Amino acid sequence: MFIEPIIAFLGLIAGFFLNKTVKEELEPGKKYFRILSILLLIILVVISPFTNLVLIGTIIGILLSIVMKNPYFSLGILTMVSTLTGKLALVSSLVFIFGLSYSSWFYRIIDKKYLLESLVLFFIPFFLLFSSKILLNYDLILGIGIGGTLGVILKGFKSL
Repeated sequence: MFIEPIIAFLGLIAGFFLNKTVKEELEPGKKYFRILSILLLIILVVISPFTNLVLIGTIIGILLSIVMKNPYFSLGILTMVSTLTGKLALVSSLVFIFGLSYSSWFYRIIDKKYLLESLVLFFIPFFLLFSSKILLNYDLILGIGIGGTLGVILKGFKSL
């Protein structure tokens, strides 16, 4: 239960180190990394259930994504919620692949400071998981994760 989220986050770190070794391939492949990242985020949203409370959370998440430029808080929420729904392996795999493509898409801004910031943002929802109150608002929390992810998708489409 706890190893899958760690492996999911390692996609960003693996992509960071991979980018250091294949610098000449990054600029020509940037368009494809962007498309792959957006497609993976769309899949993460589509596999999530929708209720009225999820829709309210989605609006809150989209508003949060305007302020937060880093998508790893939303991905942390989706990964945390997937631990409760039994979709952890699928979501963790998608987040890992997203990390590889995202780090190639934004290779100019991803440095060690960004990795640390992403790590903290990704694991904040897991620390909140230990609070019993979060389980009462499961749909709302899921919606915030979906909304934040949708905000990243919308920003990605603007840059195409």
